[in-house]
Amino acid sequence: MVRLVEGGEGPVPDRRAVVAWLKDTGFLPVDLYALIHLGGAREFDVSFLTPQLLDRFWAGWDAARMVKDSVWEGFSAVPVSRQGVKRVTFLTGNESNPIADILVWARRYGEVKTTPQKILDEDGIWTGGWTLTLQLREIRGVAQHLPTSFFIGADRVTCFYAGQPRVCFKCGSPRHFSNACEVLRCTLCGAVGHLRDRCGHIRCNLCGELGHAYRSCPYAAHNLEELWRDEPREMPPPGECDAAGGGAAGAGPSPSGTTWVTMDADPGRAGERAAPRGSSTTDTPSPHPQTQAPATR
Repeated sequence: MVRLVEGGEGPVPDRRAVVAWLKDTGFLPVDLYALIHLGGAREFDVSFLTPQLLDRFWAGWDAARMVKDSVWEGFSAVPVSRQGVKRVTFLTGNESNPIADILVWARRYGEVKTTPQKILDEDGIWTGGWTLTLQLREIRGVAQHLPTSFFIGADRVTCFYAGQPRVCFKCGSPRHFSNACEVLRCTLCGAVGHLRDRCGHIRCNLCGELGHAYRSCPYAAHNLEELWRDEPREMPPPGECDAAGGGAAGAGPSPSGTTWVTMDADPGRAGERAAPRGSSTTDTPSPHPQTQAPATR
């Protein structure tokens, strides 16, 4: 929900006028769940049918107000509710994938609010899934949603949560998927306009930064473990790594702190980590996940 506040001193516009103005900005009546206006008040509470429609409103609000002689010129928009906190489920096809790596990837999109928990079946057997609460990062009022799948090295991970949009991973459009998309996106650097056979760069699909693959990523759990073994006095104690946010230009958010202690519900396996996988010599470095398996580099 968003509250539209008319800040002028003239007559208050009526409810039907506000509905008409919303329609002029591209919204349909079926997009609105409710529009509440108490007679004489200068506030209009608008509730959209889906979180994606609310995101669309915030994405276009500043532009709508900047139009010459805009009907919204005297209005301000106040967020009443945003779908920013999500309970996210991650499913892996490789049980040796460190949860620390999944946390590094998740922090590119927001702040992890809870300790990850294993998902167990009715017999108490781990399903290979993790669940955690994530506060989505917002840019200009628009939540930065997670893609439905991504790669860490050569291993694919799927994730889902309530209100997650399904969009084309190449261009971000909700109107089609990648198999019908005409946009050229490189699977090495993630840039639009060329393919991997014409690219001389590589982007890590764990941290999102240019210049290295997952196997060489300084945030990857296997590399942090090696550094801890080699230089124990130079590393902070387990559990005290910096969790501050950060971002890399042009690549979306990047982590500046990494929780690299294994979060394993089984005390007998605490600290156990998969050795660097030989298959990780393949990498899909685009900051946007691929729907196909990564090619060998």
